[in-house]
Amino acid sequence: MKEALKLLLERLEDQAIYMSEVLDDDPAFTGVYRTTWEDMADSHLVTADPGPNWCRYQLTGHGWLKALKLTGQLDTPEFQERFGRLNATLKNFVDGRDHEGSEQVHVVAIKAAISEGWLYNILESRIWEKEQNRIGAKFDDSKTMVIIPIRFNMPLL
Repeated sequence: MKEALKLLLERLEDQAIYMSEVLDDDPAFTGVYRTTWEDMADSHLVTADPGPNWCRYQLTGHGWLKALKLTGQLDTPEFQERFGRLNATLKNFVDGRDHEGSEQVHVVAIKAAISEGWLYNILESRIWEKEQNRIGAKFDDSKTMVIIPIRFNMPLL
């Protein structure tokens, strides 16, 4: 499973997880057995979209975060620096307010100097809640706006 997640993450690069999919007969994934794909789908690490003679897989936010952890990328200075810029940018949107903030995805990405794809993956992974036990930002229903709670990045109660 670790190797499959690593390969998926490498293929994804800085794109949003919904932009990259893999067919089960892809030559780069010949070492990934069907049972591994099924285990990853059952664990919500990937979504599976079966066809007549194939199956298409995509990383989920949970799978992206798990892949970052397994490959050690979550702890790299580059990741920490990007995540720090994003946190500072989001905090600026709610500083001095008494209500939640919101901003368009592309504006947040530009102000934080990160790609929209990477921002999408961060928000989909729920990294603040899952890794830091903190209140995180999230998408609105259309996934075009980032909602920043007034208590952004504060410990969960």
